Amino acid sequence: MIDTDISKVIESGEYADIQAMTEFRHEKAREALLAWRNLPVSRETAMQLCEMPYTDFCNSDVPVVKTVREALFLLVAYCDIKAKDKNILNMYPDKRTIAMSNIRQNDWKNNLIKYKIDPASASAGVRNIIAYIDNPTENWPIASEDHKKMLIAHFDGREYNPDTFNSRMNSIFMPLWQGENRENATAFLTRCLYHIDRVWKNPEIGGLFVHEPYDSWKNELIDDMGDGFGCIWWHTKPSQHGKDILSSLESMIESGDTFKFYYVKNNQATYEATVHDFADKKNYTEKAAEWKAQNPAWLQDEITDHCDNDGKRHAALVFLIKDFRRLPSPIPLNRFSLYRNMSYNTRGGIAAFTNILSESEYQEKMNIENYVRLLEANKNLILTGAPGTGKTYLAHKIASAMDEDVVIDKVQFHPSYDYTDFVEGLRPVKDSGANGQLGFMLRPGKFKSFCAQALKNLTDSDTPGSNVRKKKFVFIIDEINRGELSKIFGELFSAIDPDYRGIKGLVSTQYQNMLEPEDNFHDGFYVPENVYIIGTMNDIDRGVETMDFAIRRRFAWCEVKASENIGMLESLGNLKVEAKKRMERLNEAISKTDFMNDAYHIGGAYFLKVKNYANDLKPFDSLWELHLKGLLAEYLRGSDRIEEKMMNLKNAYNGALTDAGNNN
Repeated sequence: MIDTDISKVIESGEYADIQAMTEFRHEKAREALLAWRNLPVSRETAMQLCEMPYTDFCNSDVPVVKTVREALFLLVAYCDIKAKDKNILNMYPDKRTIAMSNIRQNDWKNNLIKYKIDPASASAGVRNIIAYIDNPTENWPIASEDHKKMLIAHFDGREYNPDTFNSRMNSIFMPLWQGENRENATAFLTRCLYHIDRVWKNPEIGGLFVHEPYDSWKNELIDDMGDGFGCIWWHTKPSQHGKDILSSLESMIESGDTFKFYYVKNNQATYEATVHDFADKKNYTEKAAEWKAQNPAWLQDEITDHCDNDGKRHAALVFLIKDFRRLPSPIPLNRFSLYRNMSYNTRGGIAAFTNILSESEYQEKMNIENYVRLLEANKNLILTGAPGTGKTYLAHKIASAMDEDVVIDKVQFHPSYDYTDFVEGLRPVKDSGANGQLGFMLRPGKFKSFCAQALKNLTDSDTPGSNVRKKKFVFIIDEINRGELSKIFGELFSAIDPDYRGIKGLVSTQYQNMLEPEDNFHDGFYVPENVYIIGTMNDIDRGVETMDFAIRRRFAWCEVKASENIGMLESLGNLKVEAKKRMERLNEAISKTDFMNDAYHIGGAYFLKVKNYANDLKPFDSLWELHLKGLLAEYLRGSDRIEEKMMNLKNAYNGALTDAGNNN
């Protein structure tokens, strides 16, 4: 989701001020760095200052220390958002800094002083920031090496190489820059990337699991441990993403957290342990000495002593565990969400997982996989269903599951939406000259621009020697039946047909004669093979019966029932159980009510609104009065005995109290 995610940030105007700047955004940092470089400090003095405790450095009245401190702290005040005395020293009105570096002030002090002695001796993070100040067009203002690795892994798919990081990032992202001063491009794009860091940061690891079918030794260890600690081991490290996995787990342990370790057999996790620490060959001796204070069962003096009976397998990792137990109910292996979709070898493999899915989450995952298969087979899919059943939510889930780097864009149809918005058309533009006269220029619409992006990816990925990976592009049309489809799609009815994707579906658009020769669709428009379309619509809307048959036969149609996305309610915390019960009972009553059927079910999106009233004395009463009552009355308009039917529906809604107690 490279271009689409960042494009949304750009379109929002979140960092438009950086794009509009004509001066270098961090000019004062450049001035402070120049002053620091020009400050005369002998090698001997620099070495002494490095060894000086940070508190002494901050409080010293020695002239040379004061001079160094003032220049150094001024530079850091323009580099790090957490810099000491930033609000005093930083002269920008907005107190802007280059990065949120997580470099401690004492580390800034030592590394900047080392930089004066020998630039190569400074830490990578500090060198990164200095390189950016020196040449912001070719260097990115990212201090963290871990973040650089994550960015390359997610967006480039290559092994991280610090020497090529900046050039790879420029190649990937620089086409998105449209600002005034090229020196501000990497700062702007970095801000956009951190705005969507949920996309590229490694997911948090929940723990590890291995395949091990023998239970007798496990039960023996459980007995020997009692309520105390014990040691278990495994003979391999993760073969995929091993460094990232072990580094993340080490960080968890260092911060005082624990993680889970599961033993699996017959594709089910049957035993669980809580890991408090772990070691490998490099640090086992040191760790084992620390662990002895806990008197763990089965701890060995040497890591090589952790081995099987015939001595063929020896420990690669040893874990200090507690709360080792046999699970009362085995957990199916397919409930584990594997870290970064890593593969798992059941014969001796070890894998990391991010979380374990609940029953409803697992069913949702299975539904998503079925929808993905349907979309891949048909290219076009329409999701119908009652209002609030999570169709748009589901569309994004399906799209995200299509591919690791899927590109997603979305539009919502409405009565005023037309061909010029969707395909192409003449748009008013203002002359940049002194007169500022208005004129018209041909501009691509949302869908044509999306297809051009998909076509470029196809072309680049098919180029011999190219490292560009072929991606899938999913275009979501929300409320597809609310637009006048013949007017919006025009001659594209045939182009979107699954059987006419690609060049064989070439059509001439209404403005074909106005296209420039360099336009990708100069010879005619077609929908590339890597483009998929998902539409959503409420099947009780009045516009459904007017859906064009040309559209109907080009899409696969799926009804989304309210019960399918009940997993949406997981976010309600202690209200979720009550919400699920009320939703199920109300929808059951709706199905039995004259003039209504399953198409009128109330979806989870409505019940999510109860969190707005979580602090009310009776939040579910508020949900009924402010959201559900009016909707149901509108559904029943024109039927007989409306008051009686509304009372029956309300009683069903409140009937959940008989099982769950009065939790509202």
